[in-house]
Amino acid sequence: MDSPKLIRLALLSALAAGAITGCGDDDEPAAPPPLEQLGTYLPADAPVITFVDLAEARAQLGLPADADALDFDAYEDFDADDPTPEQQLVETAVLGMPSLTSYVQTLEEDPASAEFDGSKITAAVNTIGDGYPMTIIVTTQPFEEIAEGLTALGWRTEGDVVVKEGERFEQVADGGDGVVIIGRNEIAADVLADEPGGPTELFELLSPADQPVQAAVTGNPFDECVATIGGWENAALDEGVLRFGLADDQQADVESITTEELDETDTFDMGEPSVDGTFAEIPFTSPEDGPPGSSLRAFLTRFASVYDCK
Repeated sequence: MDSPKLIRLALLSALAAGAITGCGDDDEPAAPPPLEQLGTYLPADAPVITFVDLAEARAQLGLPADADALDFDAYEDFDADDPTPEQQLVETAVLGMPSLTSYVQTLEEDPASAEFDGSKITAAVNTIGDGYPMTIIVTTQPFEEIAEGLTALGWRTEGDVVVKEGERFEQVADGGDGVVIIGRNEIAADVLADEPGGPTELFELLSPADQPVQAAVTGNPFDECVATIGGWENAALDEGVLRFGLADDQQADVESITTEELDETDTFDMGEPSVDGTFAEIPFTSPEDGPPGSSLRAFLTRFASVYDCK
């Protein structure tokens, strides 16, 4: 396996183990912008993205619009076989906001993360890679409120960025219009200055998504003709769609889609595949006796062959 593939596998393995805010109307949660708009703050070469529409997740779970996505008290006594809607909301937050959800791994509150009001966050996107991880959120919580809370914890202000080295995340930057960038090293300040535009090929892959949890990566080490792969699933994490795009404008052929390796796992019950130009889709549901959590995340961290490259 060549070096780029090894690097990609290492990045995706990190996902298995595992911002910026602005002003808004305190009474009306801001409608989350589409992934393409929020994602423009991501590096153009980001190899992995995960997007969560928390406003839609709350609606799907039957929760109020101001349900706290960072309510870790609700996460206590978590039953993977029968999670409450509040716990499911936190699960989606973990997927979308790894920078702010270390509690689910450490069971200890992160004081910096506690300065973010989880009831006011409506959407989030994140990526990993060299100099990452970074998380970008949309919130109605004023950035000044977050900055004041962080400076009380010893953070310092540098223009539109608050900084403290050695933290789980070291920079929090104000992107305006309710957008907040959270990152390590100098990435938040760099992104704020450059507005890099994001990984457009991953946005294109996810453009038909109609569910609140979305994720995509570049390539599949087991199918060299696959350029992008990902999909989306609902807030209950029990149904969704796998989608992948072929390289070099190759037209997808439904007969070349392979689901044997997926069928051998206990993660998916596969539906009927379909193709649309260079893209292919496979709908899925999670089996009742399958593993808990995100099937999409499991797929993107374990991989499987999905296409018979000619």
